[in-house]
Amino acid sequence: MKVLLICSQYPPQQGGGGSHSFYLASELERLHCEVHVLTSRPKNLTRVTKIPGKDLWIHRTDFGPKNVFCSAGAVDGALRLAKQIAPDVVHGQHLAGANVAVRLKAALNLPTVVTIHKTPRFDLGNGLVERDPVYAEIRFLASTGLCDHFVAGSRAFLEELLRVSAGRVDSKTVRLIYHGVSYRWLRSRAFRADLSPAVGLHLRSGEKLVICPARIDTRKNLPAFVAAAAGLAKALPQHRWRFLITGQPQDAEEQEHCQELQAQADHLGIGELLSFQSFNFYQLPAVFRRATACVLPSYKEGLGLVLLEALALGVPVVACKTKGIDEVIEHSEEGALLFEIGEQRELLAQLMRIASEPGLAERLRRVGYRLVRQRFAGDRMARDHVKLYEELVAARRKASRPNLTLA
Repeated sequence: MKVLLICSQYPPQQGGGGSHSFYLASELERLHCEVHVLTSRPKNLTRVTKIPGKDLWIHRTDFGPKNVFCSAGAVDGALRLAKQIAPDVVHGQHLAGANVAVRLKAALNLPTVVTIHKTPRFDLGNGLVERDPVYAEIRFLASTGLCDHFVAGSRAFLEELLRVSAGRVDSKTVRLIYHGVSYRWLRSRAFRADLSPAVGLHLRSGEKLVICPARIDTRKNLPAFVAAAAGLAKALPQHRWRFLITGQPQDAEEQEHCQELQAQADHLGIGELLSFQSFNFYQLPAVFRRATACVLPSYKEGLGLVLLEALALGVPVVACKTKGIDEVIEHSEEGALLFEIGEQRELLAQLMRIASEPGLAERLRRVGYRLVRQRFAGDRMARDHVKLYEELVAARRKASRPNLTLA
């Protein structure tokens, strides 16, 4: 099986869609697929890279600005690449990848799959498509008829896609395939000698690190993390805490929010204990390795890929009990500790339990790791995708056969 995976984001760039594409491409290759990834080209990265010892190629081209749904350069690059490698199936990731993929379908009639990564909203009411251009684009893609099948990485994604498409996508043309992570790769990466000590964190002996792996985005509910961090530092000062948000501002809005968070930390007396530092995809496992706890305070998630990564690396997690997260952790202590939206005191209490109850922290590590291996492993995700690809390829071959009947 030869797969062309199209995604505007891919490591070393950081982001949920890019991380998912990396895990999917890697695990498909382990299942003996030949995988070609077409993605954007940041500065200083070569146009084509073959991963040593693997049937995996990374092709980089111009996908245009972040807010552009379809780049002419990406379409041109995809057409040339598809004619060169003749893939069995094309898989577009999110809007930029999906738009390129359906254009290949129109031009070359290749079996086409699309995965949408839009984080679900709570207000799925009338007028949402008109208010949000991303949702309008999702409905457009569903309306073209050029996508043979959609994939949803969680029930939250599935429910949203079905509602936004307004009947244009149904249970016959969308499949739930839960996202997964390559837990073996994550653990091997976390303990690589050349990444220790953890990529410039400069932790002193005895300091305990609590991380919040998130963009500087209001949807991530970062003020709750800062408030809980201050409470933890005040309640248990003997532990010598450090707090880290693994993101840095990418635009003016995020810069303003970052300044607000720093001002909040200064006011609460932990300004010197809180840092904002970005890492590329390959560095993060080593950062997770050093963490005493990981906090995911987001108001909403599609599933929470960083949650799966933290669990795979044995980091005790405290997460907001919200849509998406509840598909991984149904009840508190079943792999992670949960707190209700808006309940900052509950978040602090859960963090203090991790710091004060070694048996609980160890149990969370053990149960969380087992949960990822059993339900959210990358190889399971890849097998489910290969099954879908094979069905689409078989259907295309059947449709292309001449219909010979006796007169």
